[in-house]
Amino acid sequence: MKSNPIIIKKSSGPIISGRGSRVAIPGVFPSSSRFGEQVVKLRVPSLDQYIGGGIPIGSVCLIRDDFPSKFGDLILKSFVADGASYNHRLYIASHHITPTSFSKELPSVRKTSSDSQGVKSMDDEDESMTDLKIAWRYGQTGGGRPQKSSDQSLPAFDFSKKSSVEELGGKNLVLSQCCDDTNVYKMNNFSGNEILKEILGVVNQLELNDQSKAPSNVARIAISHCEEQVLSDNFMLKLRSIVQHTSSCAVITISDAAAPQKTHANALVRAEHFADIVLNLQTIVDQKRRNDLGGIDGVCYITKAASNNTLKPFEPPRDIGFSFKKRRLLFHELHLPPEGETTTQREVSSSSAAKLSSASIIPSSSSSCGSTIKGKSIDF
Repeated sequence: MKSNPIIIKKSSGPIISGRGSRVAIPGVFPSSSRFGEQVVKLRVPSLDQYIGGGIPIGSVCLIRDDFPSKFGDLILKSFVADGASYNHRLYIASHHITPTSFSKELPSVRKTSSDSQGVKSMDDEDESMTDLKIAWRYGQTGGGRPQKSSDQSLPAFDFSKKSSVEELGGKNLVLSQCCDDTNVYKMNNFSGNEILKEILGVVNQLELNDQSKAPSNVARIAISHCEEQVLSDNFMLKLRSIVQHTSSCAVITISDAAAPQKTHANALVRAEHFADIVLNLQTIVDQKRRNDLGGIDGVCYITKAASNNTLKPFEPPRDIGFSFKKRRLLFHELHLPPEGETTTQREVSSSSAAKLSSASIIPSSSSSCGSTIKGKSIDF
């Protein structure tokens, strides 16, 4: 069966990159590592600084996590909450929970009044103590950690208090009808083309600036755990075409355990191929290993990062740990020893080998070919 072609109106064209024609859109910032690139924040400052300042306009970000891990959805909710605070156009599709429930479980903006200064200082102290603990454990200084970016001045989100899109100031919210249907059979058997049609309706409604004829707003697409629909070449190819030709970006969360079993490995690899940024979150279950790594909840691997408008490919750090502390999601680079706890044993074995090699080798007086080490005869 031949699929319907994608029709994108010319009124929703991309942001013009010329100096005099670019429209200043609230909530869109220049990238910290890609020249001339416009990005939107995930609003997790410690993670944004590792991916060049945020998600570039016209790109697709794929977040893989362990089922039923919550950390991937925490990043996605922070992404939606940041868009609501700037009144961006929002589209939410969710399979585990309804899009209506998802839009009402967003983090709230942390208060900046004088009564919350004590809480903020406690959070900063907790973060600094964690850094010192990790630096002391592995004999490293905090110099390897990236400097704080300009988004540190933005109000932080508090995950302990839930807010809705309307409470955060968002007025341009579109919920997926195929995911939020009361018919259970229809909700479990919708296709990816139905999601694409809803996304097209969102991006085609972007208004243009009267002078520059460029979009005056940004569309944020959030898709949570729709593995049956997302892990398809047809869906990812069309979604990538939509965001590249419009002033929009998409963030998708998937779980390895919930992916289709028949084409599990191949589908994940192909989905990563179509994405511009790929984050792999692996939760640490073993409590002993968590303590050895400084009390983190898991490790984040940036397996793919966008490198547009750059002469040098963007190289993210290899090992990034994340933890959920003090109502915040924190990411920081890990400085691990080569062999972890076996470093002491390695040093002992190295010292023994050094002593053995420095032992005097005295030629034997016997007629046989050999030598003596500490009085013991060795024939060869």
